[in-house]
Amino acid sequence: MEATTSIIETKASVEGMIDDYDHNQVFITKDGHYTNGHWILKPEYMTKLLKRRIQTMGGTKERNIDSEFLFEDHGHKEIKYDRSEDIIELITAIYKAKDLEIGFDEKYIAWLQKNIPDFGLKAYDPNKPAFIMSGNKIAGVIAPVRL
Repeated sequence: MEATTSIIETKASVEGMIDDYDHNQVFITKDGHYTNGHWILKPEYMTKLLKRRIQTMGGTKERNIDSEFLFEDHGHKEIKYDRSEDIIELITAIYKAKDLEIGFDEKYIAWLQKNIPDFGLKAYDPNKPAFIMSGNKIAGVIAPVRL
């Protein structure tokens, strides 16, 4: 089966984006980005429901951590979802480009594809964070999982 942009079938949920174990780790960087350590989103891409979930779990803490460097382009290229390559009981979504294969936590991808307009991903290295794209704009960054 070839790579596609088809939708992941995992149910998108706010709980999937912010698990109970994340409640002390969600914070806002000095650049105003929201993060749980696995993903980072620009504030304009945070939904009201996700912000509410964060607040009910103890709120966000602001930290004097620079996050702008994560948005530097290193030759990132579009990668496509490849359903035929899903592994680990469908908890890892595999994305591919011609010379690149990279996995992501499927619960994060499910939420992102539901809530980020014109969702896509761009990456340059399977061991480095990928760009979360909204059309041609960078909406955030997501860490890969080891394959």
